[in-house]
Amino acid sequence: EVVPDPSGKGGRTVFEFAGTQSEVNTAQRLPNGNTMLVEAGDKPRIIEVDAKGAIVRETPIKSQTSNHHMESRMTRALPNGNYLVPQLLDKVVREYTPKGDIVWEAKTPEEPKDSWPFTAIRLADGNTLVTCTHGNMVVEFDAKGVIVWTLTNADFDRPLLNDPCGAHRLPNGNTVICSYAIGDGGTKLVEVTREKKVVWTFAEKDGPGIHEVEI
Repeated sequence: EVVPDPSGKGGRTVFEFAGTQSEVNTAQRLPNGNTMLVEAGDKPRIIEVDAKGAIVRETPIKSQTSNHHMESRMTRALPNGNYLVPQLLDKVVREYTPKGDIVWEAKTPEEPKDSWPFTAIRLADGNTLVTCTHGNMVVEFDAKGVIVWTLTNADFDRPLLNDPCGAHRLPNGNTVICSYAIGDGGTKLVEVTREKKVVWTFAEKDGPGIHEVEI
């Protein structure tokens, strides 16, 4: 965490944690001031660290370990104290208790083949919104893990999803989705209604796609 220098000449580091495994792929500042982090490696885990970088809680993740980079992404702490974890190569989203027990899970579709979950958002009604990356699809699961809403390129008059990694459900019920692999000149953000009508899109001539979005 870096605090900007008022002079505009950079900033100073006020928090830092050095990971102990292959990757630290998620960070979330919690209401109590601690920071939730996720380590990918031979022993994938969720940890909470205090302001001094000391580990105050550790939760193991049940995951394949042959591909560290594809173990998990965009984990989020839930209001009930549990954690919501998208597990890419396992093609599952799981809710873990702090002790590591799985209390909910939902499998992403088998087809398209590589529908790897990247972002999972627990919605106010208890449903869970999930982006499915290389499947070019966004789905919403109910509390039983059943898909109740699906968005694909077949819902548009032209392909607008290319490796959707990030998404955000707006208060009006619309969903904003970003495409990471869209490339130069592609549509990198799109807002759609529940009825799958396009509200607006954002494209730019240069630059890579967008990984995450929050409005």
